[in-house]
Amino acid sequence: MLHELADSGIKIGFTTGFSRDIVDIIFNSLEWHPDISVAGDEVSKVTRHQT
Repeated sequence: MLHELADSGIKIGFTTGFSRDIVDIIFNSLEWHPDISVAGDEVSKVTRHQT
């Protein structure tokens, strides 16, 4: 599905609490990378959305 969205010109962003090294392993295994991504170790303060 991600490949199809990207091929259609839809920009995709991805955020996660995983560290950059783990995120890169995941994306490489999928043979896909989003247009932008932010890993947990790239931010100085984390806030969680509360429902």
